[in-house]
Amino acid sequence: MKKGISPLIAVVLLVGLAVSLAILLMNFFDVFSQDRIEDIDEDALKRDLCTDKTWIVLEGYCIQISAVKTDLHIGIENNGVYPIEEIFFRIVRVDDPSSTLSHTYSTRIQSYGIGAFTITDASTLPGDYNVILEKRLDYNGTILNCDPIESELELSSCRIGPP
Repeated sequence: MKKGISPLIAVVLLVGLAVSLAILLMNFFDVFSQDRIEDIDEDALKRDLCTDKTWIVLEGYCIQISAVKTDLHIGIENNGVYPIEEIFFRIVRVDDPSSTLSHTYSTRIQSYGIGAFTITDASTLPGDYNVILEKRLDYNGTILNCDPIESELELSSCRIGPP
């Protein structure tokens, strides 16, 4: 009779061990996959809002130089369906990368909206510049920082009066 009980206890112990191991692995992979799904959802949302639903167009940019000051005028359009909370500009002269001008445009630009700003006493001259734009969007109270966008910008003198 002792020989019959020993294999039965071994089978019960092995089955219990296998079930316990299976439960532990399922819990681990469930938590891991849930975190990964949330990361993928957040990345997809950021990509959707930053690239597909907001589109910045710079228009009417020029430099107005007078005897007393230099003004850099930039017009901004959001040709997307999602509002932009803030845009951080970094303007770098192509032939002199140490000559950098930074500005944060903190006025909300609605979908298909426009905005403009002027930087006074800008130490810029007409020429070729690279502009780096970083959009910040508000998604349900959370600020999303979009990846920087770099573009070339040729600044010329502003026209005064009608063309």
